[in-house]
Amino acid sequence: MLHSKIKPQDFRKLLRFVWRSPRSDFYRNLYKKAGFNPVLDFTSPADLTKVPFLTRSDLGSVKPKKRLYVPLKDVDYIKVSSGFSGEKKDLLVTYCCHYRSKPLNKDLAIDSIPPHLKKIFYLRRAEHVPIFFSRARDLGRLAIFGNRSDPEWSAKVLSEVEAQALLAVPTEAVLFANYIKKYYDPRKIKLVIVYGEPVTRMQHRELLRLYPEASVRSLYGMAVFNRPVGIQCDHLAKIAPNLYHSVPGYFYETKVVGKNGFLRKELVLTDFEKAATPFIRYRTGDAAKFINSNYKCRCGKIGLIFVFLGRVVMDAIQCTNQFMIRARDVQYTLSKNKIQYRGFRLEVDEKKYGHSPRSILKLMLFVKIYPSRVLQINIYKILKKSLYFNVRYKLSDGSPRLADLLRRREILNFQINFKKISDKENPQCELVDMRVYHALPRNFLSKLTK
Repeated sequence: MLHSKIKPQDFRKLLRFVWRSPRSDFYRNLYKKAGFNPVLDFTSPADLTKVPFLTRSDLGSVKPKKRLYVPLKDVDYIKVSSGFSGEKKDLLVTYCCHYRSKPLNKDLAIDSIPPHLKKIFYLRRAEHVPIFFSRARDLGRLAIFGNRSDPEWSAKVLSEVEAQALLAVPTEAVLFANYIKKYYDPRKIKLVIVYGEPVTRMQHRELLRLYPEASVRSLYGMAVFNRPVGIQCDHLAKIAPNLYHSVPGYFYETKVVGKNGFLRKELVLTDFEKAATPFIRYRTGDAAKFINSNYKCRCGKIGLIFVFLGRVVMDAIQCTNQFMIRARDVQYTLSKNKIQYRGFRLEVDEKKYGHSPRSILKLMLFVKIYPSRVLQINIYKILKKSLYFNVRYKLSDGSPRLADLLRRREILNFQINFKKISDKENPQCELVDMRVYHALPRNFLSKLTK
């Protein structure tokens, strides 16, 4: 399934650009290996399915500079992945600039903020500062940057400038509110834009409570692109936390992936505004569902809306309270205790506990029909005693165990479910499938039509 208003000649122009470019042979080698010639094999929109997909393993096959299609002097800035999904950071270095026909320094994160909000506080890393500051200056806004590793100092800065809008990662926006209260009235913040992580309903409700006068919007994107892939208006935010408008300049597709009953639609993107490191039919690893290809929204936008459903296969899950669970840690604990399994799936549900969101951890183990050992072991006790959790992306000797989180009520409950499988089916023996599900409200479609 695909959707876009991109013209076929634009796609043909992009393919020929990377095919004939003297600066890099990255796509040339990739397409030759697949037996694809953009000049001869792409003559109509129907030929799109012939264009090979781009994957993260393809990106890792060469150094980032080997994928650079413009002179280094034309690069606006360099972007690096946070490594949240478990990929090596050096694989996702991106050299960012725009086509010459497009305005430089366009950042939809700030372009989506209403004009009357002049003072914008950005709680993020330093490498993103120049491009955002330049665009804010062009729009007549005051951009203020905070240090996410020093929230106390950042809250003081926010109060001094009397910020009206806040941009931050969802979990950090929730925690940052406790520091803001010491120095500033949260009711003076009229807009909260969150990015970088999936937004749960619990987080959305919590942000509305912590910033009572603010509307909460979400930006959806990924490290390889230098601008958002999905933007959210107030109307969509009220319907579902991960429902987005498409962004002009992208070509949107979905590819069905999975096997043995675990089928999901993976989002595939082509960016037509990236000249430095083009991404053509890039498999994002994110699951998505197209809701309406020509939706007329109350905000005035007309076009595709889609919902983000989490990672297709994810190495890590982060709870609202900033505890991270990694697949490798679960796998290590199961193997160390000689627990026989054919695969597992880990899910996290967010629940309300008092005034704070808490997590319920669910582990599903795939075992043989006649398990000789698994069901005789008290897996609950073993995992509770030995499974450690990353705190703020680091796993150390001081990291809390599952028992610690249960005792401190950071995690409300821990459940283990078995799913029996037969040897004949022989499903994914190496399955490490950690997912966060974002179920849509039951009255989801009726809200869209109102």
